[in-house]
Amino acid sequence: MNTTNKHPQTIWIVFTITVLLLWSSIMYITYQSFLNSKASYLDLQLKTFEGEVDSTLKTYETFSNYIHSEINRDAFVLKSLYEANTAPENRKAQLRSSLYNYLLENYENMQKYDFRQLHFHLPSTESFLRMHSPSKYGDLLFDIRESVRIANEREIYVSGFEEGRIYNGFRYVYPLRYKEMHIGSVEVSISSASVLSVLSELYPKENFYFIIKKAVVNEKVFEDQTVNYIDSFISDDYYADIDVSSNSRVHNQKLGEYETELINTVRSQCAPDLSDNKSFALLIHFRNQYYVVKFHAIDNIANKPVAYLISFSKNDDYKTIQNGFYKQAVLITLFSIMIVAFGWTTANYQRKLRNASQRDHLTHLYNRHMFAELSMKELRRLNRYGYDACIMMMDIDHFKKINDTFGHDGGDQALVDLSNLVANNIRESDIFARWGGEEFIFMLPHTSKDEALVLAEKIRKLIAECDAGILQHITVSIGVSDVNPNCKNLETSINSADEALYQAKENGRNRVCCD
Repeated sequence: MNTTNKHPQTIWIVFTITVLLLWSSIMYITYQSFLNSKASYLDLQLKTFEGEVDSTLKTYETFSNYIHSEINRDAFVLKSLYEANTAPENRKAQLRSSLYNYLLENYENMQKYDFRQLHFHLPSTESFLRMHSPSKYGDLLFDIRESVRIANEREIYVSGFEEGRIYNGFRYVYPLRYKEMHIGSVEVSISSASVLSVLSELYPKENFYFIIKKAVVNEKVFEDQTVNYIDSFISDDYYADIDVSSNSRVHNQKLGEYETELINTVRSQCAPDLSDNKSFALLIHFRNQYYVVKFHAIDNIANKPVAYLISFSKNDDYKTIQNGFYKQAVLITLFSIMIVAFGWTTANYQRKLRNASQRDHLTHLYNRHMFAELSMKELRRLNRYGYDACIMMMDIDHFKKINDTFGHDGGDQALVDLSNLVANNIRESDIFARWGGEEFIFMLPHTSKDEALVLAEKIRKLIAECDAGILQHITVSIGVSDVNPNCKNLETSINSADEALYQAKENGRNRVCCD
């Protein structure tokens, strides 16, 4: 028997799935927006750090230009270098010694301003005088120092980071002329420690580090100068400059009792990006605290990535971005739940309205109106395909006695129990409805009159033999009529079944009759 309508349930399922898909789509878009905000935030942090480094280097470059201008006006320096170009080795040694002594005081003043090197070269790129290491001279730098080669070959100013035979650093190399002749070059350079010192003073809440590729150092540095380097804590492929590391230890804040664990976390997360040799920034979450780690890639004069300047700091700004995402996610979820709840409430209300218009309020069987609608649909199919169908009318015998004996509540319960008993013993395709009062009606598609009589007798006997509750006091009379496949409505068949029901009552009740 058709007692439920699955179409509204299907609509409700589709509606719920649609809301869930919409929620998933909006959450995905929101999450992608959050990731973009995170990436933009890290990109801004990185660009800010790169700007800070560039600004610091510009300041040192301005100072180095001043040093160069002073050297370029110093006749003693220029004459010494001019003569060294053609002097024999013993004379070159004298010139080197006198120039060293002449410039020593100025060099010591330069060191106070964080300049690390003052280095003179001959046009052939031969190292003439290293003020930072006067005992190291005479080596050709053509294949070692790109900046020195370019400055002397092209006679142009060259600046940038470069690895050296003793130190690495940010170098400013100037060609020198005397008597309209190119006589070599002078290099002024600063250590990365100088840059980090300035940054530490400007940004005391950040820790700064410097690392350089081992392969680069091992290729260029004098063997006896490798003691200036130690393994970096960031990567096995990079060294840390001892002087720079010492400077970092002085200026950097302590990272707390979990410093080693934190550093290992950074080490593991930065490894993939380090291999790309590009600038990048990481957001590290460690023990309920966020840290931003910025890696500023440093290219040498030949535009090859060789080192990194690193900024490391606690960060609370990111929590604002994260909390914003969480709030959006919660609001979207709550709104989606409200839509589903509203849809469920509306669907439930509509279902109740639909049931009220289609169902008998007591037995929950189809009512008379719904029976007429469903049976007419079945009649149209019958007219089209020409199969058998029957109408049955059923009435409870002496129902007034039931009400008088058990009261109206008992009578109502009898109607409910009878409806459930019959509904559980007919087919899904049979249409069973309450016709009015204690009278019920059936539309039986694909059923001949003989089959309908068998079913009617089965139902009558089932009720008559029932010994449960009030049903044990009930019997029914049933009238059966077949349906003419060419009829336009069921009025004739219903009237015939009603007449057969009347005949069953006239014949003594608790029986089945047909037209």
